Amino acid sequence: MKWNHIKILLIILLIIVNAFFAVTLFIQYRTANYIPDSELDSLTTLLSGGNVQIAEGALPAKKQDSTFYGGDYPRDPSGYYETTANRLSGGFYEATVNMPSGEKISKSYVNPNGMNFVMRDGGETYEYEFTYPFGIKYVYRGKGTDDYVIDENSAAVAALPKVDIIRAFYTMNTIRRFLYAGDKQNGDTSGGLRIRLEADSVRYDASKYCYIAEVTQYAGSQPINGCSALIAVNGNKVVYVSGNLILCSLSESYPAELRDQVNLMLAEKRELSQTGEVNSDTAETTADTNAVDSPPAESDLIYTLTSAKSCYCLFLDNDRAKFYLVPGWNFTYNGAITRIRDAVKGSIYTK
Repeated sequence: MKWNHIKILLIILLIIVNAFFAVTLFIQYRTANYIPDSELDSLTTLLSGGNVQIAEGALPAKKQDSTFYGGDYPRDPSGYYETTANRLSGGFYEATVNMPSGEKISKSYVNPNGMNFVMRDGGETYEYEFTYPFGIKYVYRGKGTDDYVIDENSAAVAALPKVDIIRAFYTMNTIRRFLYAGDKQNGDTSGGLRIRLEADSVRYDASKYCYIAEVTQYAGSQPINGCSALIAVNGNKVVYVSGNLILCSLSESYPAELRDQVNLMLAEKRELSQTGEVNSDTAETTADTNAVDSPPAESDLIYTLTSAKSCYCLFLDNDRAKFYLVPGWNFTYNGAITRIRDAVKGSIYTK
């Protein structure tokens, strides 16, 4: 009888110890990965009454991934352009670039910001345009009058009907085979760190008989700011690409000391002064547009944070031999004004 009591007591003790360890691990996880609610409440209180405010639920408590990534980039960008054009064409460029004439021929020429490649195979033409550092435009022109140039107007794309999950899946597989040499470079870490490609939406354009995908590149779980593209697929062939995509591998990664979203919001408060003006010297620019929209200069302008998302910021080193993905935060105010901060230095991100 006593032995039965001892067994019951031991079982109860084991349950208590396991529960204690589970609670301890949970607390450690929350401490390492989340901002305390008290800090978020203090920040909201501190900002109240000023010209920078936070909408309820707009600032997430979860901290971002602190991994810092790096990759190699040729000092002479033409090496990257040629390698990428040859891979995307399945080796066609390298096999035909020295042919003087004939049905299969490839030519290249320098443009003001990069390099162009034109490849002809019978009646089919493949045109690639690369701009520094990761801009890409690709157009396939088939036999006859086939023209797959897509209207990139965001409103026109948004008006197209979305496809079901199965068609979206097959469309993305076709895109990955074209851009990422099959799926070998799509987030696979077994052969080195890679950049993942994800669809924001997949739609159908009946006038072109094409599936239209809006895609974004990710490192880990976070999107890479400015690395996105509009891609069209006809049948099992990619016929159009336009955007900025990193089409080479990441070679290194290591943890970085980051400023969390609370500290960055305090920097935002300091910079977005009561004058209601944004410092134009630190406004972020992308390859095509200014990513920090200039707000009106009324002195009573209130900046209400409506969205905050972690992301990666793309940098190139001074001699342009390497590129880096640095953790950052994308802050959106009043549903329209976007400001991105580097989470390592805390400064407004520029590239």
